[in-house]
Amino acid sequence: MKRATIVGGSLTGLAAGIVLRRIGWEVNIFERSSQVLSDRGAGIVVQQETLEMLGLCGAKSDGEVGVRLATRQYLAADGSVVSSQRMPQS
Repeated sequence: MKRATIVGGSLTGLAAGIVLRRIGWEVNIFERSSQVLSDRGAGIVVQQETLEMLGLCGAKSDGEVGVRLATRQYLAADGSVVSSQRMPQS
């Protein structure tokens, strides 16, 4: 069996691992950070290429992959709103 080691558990790293496993490879994915990862990111803006990649990984393409937004908010560490912008996204 072919083996792969992927360094980086980003969306792309995880997708690469899923695709390789689907074609029979043994895959290990490693992620390392000097900080706690629980506070990383608030979401992913889904572009057409991201939807195509998710489809290759077996995700449904029925329009329920994400949520629609009308406003983007930026929050302070205490949860208060620092900035709010009208920014419709699908």
